[in-house]
Amino acid sequence: MRRSDFVTENTATGIGYTRVSTVSQTLDQQNAALEAAGVMKTFSDTMSAICLQTVKELTNRGVTVVSVTDGIDSSTPAGRMMIGVLGSLAEYELELTKERTPLKRQASRANGTKFGRPKKVADANHIATARRMKIDGHAARDIAKYLGVSRATLYRCLDESGAA
Repeated sequence: MRRSDFVTENTATGIGYTRVSTVSQTLDQQNAALEAAGVMKTFSDTMSAICLQTVKELTNRGVTVVSVTDGIDSSTPAGRMMIGVLGSLAEYELELTKERTPLKRQASRANGTKFGRPKKVADANHIATARRMKIDGHAARDIAKYLGVSRATLYRCLDESGAA
């Protein structure tokens, strides 16, 4: 279920639940709709397409789930069917994303894209200098300070270059 706002009806008061799929989306519109619907308390969440589990758990506890923007009401057979259909579509989309991500990463690597942080010490001359300093008996602390990196980075750098 994408960008939907839900009102869970309790006998005395309305409790709202809003969610977005990504951090770049905002809850403003959903919160305004819940406020207009008279909701007293709202819970918000940012998560992927697994919101269906939350809806199922609420429904199993006897809570009526109503989407105020989509007209979906879990107290009706049609509403429960729509929640199921939307949930199935969300799961399908999640599976497609899982399949596409490695393919996209592979294509990006083939085009020369590098992933991860750049190495702190990539210059072969700096690595050679560090290696010579180590052979000459300089302390790792001093070599790391000279290179402007931590000792852990220095050790990694020396290990990768075969000078451990």
